[in-house]
Amino acid sequence: MRDVGGPGAPSSQAYGISSSGLVTGYSSDAEGVNRAFVWDSRTGTTTLFPDGEFLSTVGMDVNDRGQVVGYGELPPGGDLPFGGSRTFVWDLRTGTTTLLGTLGGDSAYGEAINDRGQVTGMAYTVDRDYHAFVWDPVTGVMQDLGAPGDADWWSSGSGINDRGQVAGTASTWNGQQSRAFLWDPRTGVTTDLGTLPGMTEATAWDINARGDVVGSAWGADGGSAFLWSARAGTMTALPGGCDPLALNDRGDVAGIAVAAGVLTACVRNAATGVVTLLPHLTAGAESVAWDISRSGHVAGWSGAGPTAVVWTPARRRS
Repeated sequence: MRDVGGPGAPSSQAYGISSSGLVTGYSSDAEGVNRAFVWDSRTGTTTLFPDGEFLSTVGMDVNDRGQVVGYGELPPGGDLPFGGSRTFVWDLRTGTTTLLGTLGGDSAYGEAINDRGQVTGMAYTVDRDYHAFVWDPVTGVMQDLGAPGDADWWSSGSGINDRGQVAGTASTWNGQQSRAFLWDPRTGVTTDLGTLPGMTEATAWDINARGDVVGSAWGADGGSAFLWSARAGTMTALPGGCDPLALNDRGDVAGIAVAAGVLTACVRNAATGVVTLLPHLTAGAESVAWDISRSGHVAGWSGAGPTAVVWTPARRRS
């Protein structure tokens, strides 16, 4: 486990990790202002970004090309009398920042980016609803993916693979109904992934290259982690108590478990089904695994601060 939030930062969190060894999240300064960062495993350096008009920034995901998606808080003024948030893509290679706009409202929040530079997340509409979106760097257009049902439904995108497929969650504004969905750019169709037997709700967290989706399902009698298989078109429960937040292309899951009453970062191995609890930076403090790379490296946070960390998988003995 390694601290990647930057030297002297009183608190930091990591949310995304690429297969090329880049990690992103946020790091706080002495005044409590959050700045997005990228940590490079090859150099061991942490870079804070972007400068400019933002009051604070958070990096949410990073691809193998060094492009980071995140969002920043803007001050009140001009056409934002109460302030707002904007999604940005920041490029590690060039240091340039691209603002993605909104769906007509005052705020947008980028959540995930694929290796083609496509972004998903959620943005407010002119009616103050929020909808899942896909932004494409070729067209520069933010596409509204809408929401199922009537005007009481909202939606958000949480994961996007290199085929442009989006996994996300649709819910009523009061949160009393939630459904996991998959949107496919080839057909423009949004598919309700359903839920597990005996349960009524579901939320999706991530999608991998095959189009498999992980999330959580629940009902009146409890809940369970799930994996929705793109090949079978079915949802199955994932036993072991590791509630998923991320899924890699091997099918490994990273997320959170409860151990001795404490939230603890965990990984579930797809091949064996074994759940491993990851070590804490501080004994007795909580930890969360937010993302997992193809090689099994995990980004998240640990400790009372908290502190952004990367967990490196143990090498197998030959």
